Amino acid sequence: MFSKSVLSVVLIISMYGCAAKSNHSLNNAEVLNRSLSCLGADTLIITTPSRGLIGDSMAISSAKSLGSDGGFYDDFQKNIDLGIKNIAVYSSSSEKVSVYLLNTLSKYEDKELKGINICYIGDAKYSEKIEKEVIRTGADFKYKIPIESNK
Repeated sequence: MFSKSVLSVVLIISMYGCAAKSNHSLNNAEVLNRSLSCLGADTLIITTPSRGLIGDSMAISSAKSLGSDGGFYDDFQKNIDLGIKNIAVYSSSSEKVSVYLLNTLSKYEDKELKGINICYIGDAKYSEKIEKEVIRTGADFKYKIPIESNK
């Protein structure tokens, strides 16, 4: 009986996580449009999938405590090495992508990303922290809120 109760709670939480993320989930065309309006046609878009409330919470905790970001930094750096100058980042979990981006930016020295343009597509409540870190690295920063009231 106890295991059925625990399983029911986990399923409800998981479904809540899926429902909660859908409010800010954009389809590919919407992500593309926001990226283009943010940085223009020569933009690489890095998307990070959401895995629901529990999965995202585990990923966020791992990134904060261990610096583990599921390859986000490697993808980011690989594209910079290829000469990409405009990078947009998005996930339907704004907290997850903001933690990954902050973790990635923390690995760069001051002014090391001069000439790189970063567009964060996510909740405004994370943009201030990200903006400070992006500016520290020397990159330019823009953001788009994933709902209609864009900045």
